[in-house]
Amino acid sequence: MASEVIGGGERPGRLCMSAAYLILAVLLITLNCDIYRAQQFSSNSTDSENQQAKQCNEERHIEMDRCASSLGFLGDRTFSMPKNVSQMNGFCGTLTKSLKCIQNYARECLNSFPRQVLLTVTRNGRKQHNQLCANDRTKQEFMDKLTCLAPENLEQLHQCMDGSIARFEYVANRVEADNRISAICCSYQIFRRDIQETVEKSCINYPNVNQTANYLHEIISTTTGELIDLVCGAYKTFEDCKAKPKMANLVSTFTDITIKTKKRQIKPRAKSLISLFVSILNSF
Repeated sequence: MASEVIGGGERPGRLCMSAAYLILAVLLITLNCDIYRAQQFSSNSTDSENQQAKQCNEERHIEMDRCASSLGFLGDRTFSMPKNVSQMNGFCGTLTKSLKCIQNYARECLNSFPRQVLLTVTRNGRKQHNQLCANDRTKQEFMDKLTCLAPENLEQLHQCMDGSIARFEYVANRVEADNRISAICCSYQIFRRDIQETVEKSCINYPNVNQTANYLHEIISTTTGELIDLVCGAYKTFEDCKAKPKMANLVSTFTDITIKTKKRQIKPRAKSLISLFVSILNSF
């Protein structure tokens, strides 16, 4: 999956899933013990397992990318904000199908280490689903706290995810392997900052603007927060990223990518962060 070329020549240096920027975001890494077990198991993978992964073609990867886009809803331009419980039921049904699609892809198309990580994503995604879709009260809470997400405002948030995906494509294709986790951590911090600023600007006329931003971060963190906190200890804020010499230039590049994406000078090729996670995991 090639990245768009950023003007100005080579620069040092690759999600609001989301998505879930992520999804979206971020490199999703499982708990330390899970990583260790997965890596140990991966080192002993059989030839038949590797052959199984090769049997999943590009169309299957594209299908998973579409499913992952629906999982996070930011970046999914087929999404419209539900206005009643019946519409929320349809949204919850879409989340269920997306999780199953990603889970099947992980089990049928990936070798052990990336499969373990992606299954962790779906496990956390189920937590998000349970929080949003548990009953009519939680469904109404989702609608009440996101009332400002009218179509014109939602588009601005979709652009936050577009920027995150474009940054991840840059990391996947242009950043050396040793720096990819740090780069993803800083991209995630930019995504959080971008969401906050966009909500404050787009929802300024709504009384619950801060509640909306906090609730969006809560939804995102349900899927990614635990794992991001695990691997991003040195890059917990945007300021941390700017302060670290090896990341400072990359933050500048990321800012350039974000601006150009919002101006539609760069169009991400992927629809979700999760498909890019898979590409990055397979590169290690």
